[in-house]
Amino acid sequence: MKYFAFLLLIVLTSCESLVNTIPEDKLPQGDPQLTMFCYISPQDTVIRAKVSRSRPAFGMYSSNGQSYFLENGDTIRTNQPLTTATVTISDGQTTANLRYQKPNQVFDLPVSQFPIRAGQTYTLTVTEGGQKAQATCTVPKDQVPVKSYTLDSMIGNRFGNTQKILTTNFTWDDPAGEANYYRVNVYEVIDAPAFRFNQAEKKYYEYRQTFINNYRVDRNNFRSVFQNDKNLDGTTFASPQFESYSSLLNYGGGITVDGKPLLPSRPAERVGIYLQVQNVDVPYYEFHRSLENYNGDNPFTEPSLIYTNVKGGLGVFASYNQSTKAIKP
Repeated sequence: MKYFAFLLLIVLTSCESLVNTIPEDKLPQGDPQLTMFCYISPQDTVIRAKVSRSRPAFGMYSSNGQSYFLENGDTIRTNQPLTTATVTISDGQTTANLRYQKPNQVFDLPVSQFPIRAGQTYTLTVTEGGQKAQATCTVPKDQVPVKSYTLDSMIGNRFGNTQKILTTNFTWDDPAGEANYYRVNVYEVIDAPAFRFNQAEKKYYEYRQTFINNYRVDRNNFRSVFQNDKNLDGTTFASPQFESYSSLLNYGGGITVDGKPLLPSRPAERVGIYLQVQNVDVPYYEFHRSLENYNGDNPFTEPSLIYTNVKGGLGVFASYNQSTKAIKP
C-alpha cells in the first residue's frame, strides 16, 4: 500500500510538472482571422452581421469568452468589433452594403432595402486590413406551420417558492421529397408595470414595459430543439416540451414608499405565447449542433471542431424560413 501511494505521488507530481513546463506562449497559436456571424430570414426586418477577429487554438474556437458566446441560443457576441470592415451582401445580381451601428456593435441593413426571399442564394463578404472572408447560404423555400399544440399548467417548486409552471409542445408536418432541418422555439411576451421616479416632483409615476421570456426545454425531455428528417421524410414531427415559470408576471418594481409597497394600477399580463418552427439550412443546423457537441470546458472529453462555412475566416452565414403560431392565453 505504501509502494502504491509512492507511485501515485510520483505520477501526480509528474503531471503537475508537465503542465507547468509548457508556458502558454510556447503553445502553437493560429493567426487572427476574420469572423462573421449572420442569420437571414424572409421574416426578419433587418439583416444583422457581427464581425470581428478571433484567434482559434488548434483550429477550434474557445468557449471561455475569448472568441464568442451565445445569447438566447442564437445571437453571437464576439471579440472587439471591426468597425472599419466593409460588409456586403449579394443575391448574385444586386449587392448592398451593411452599415456599422455603434449601439449594438453590428453591421445591419433594413430588409426593405434588400429583400430576403425563400429559395434564393446569398453571399456575405467581409473585407478588412487586406483580409477577405466570404460565405454563401440558400434560404429554405418552405415555411412549415405548426400543426397542433398542447398548453397546460401545473404547480412546481423553484428556489423554495411554489410557482405556476406553464408547459407546451407542438407538432408539424415535414414536406416530403426533400431534406429538411429544423429548430423550434417558444417564447412569451409580458406586459408589466414599472415605476419611474421624478426627481423634481419627488414622485413615482407608473408606466408599462414589455419583456420577452424565452421558454426552456424540460430537462427530462429526450427530444432536441434541433431535428432533421433523415429517414423520417414526410412524417409528423414533435417538439420537446417547453416550460416557463412565468416569474415576470410577478414583476412590479419592488418599490416601498413610507413603509408600504407601491402597487401598480394593473398587474403584469401575458400578451401571448409564440410557437416557432424554423426550417433552417444546413450551415445553421451544423453550426448549432457542433456547439451542442463542443466540450471545451471538460478535460476528459475529446475536443470537437466548431462548424464553419466561411472561406478565408471563421463563423457562419446561415438562413431559415420561419413560421410562428400565436396563442392568446
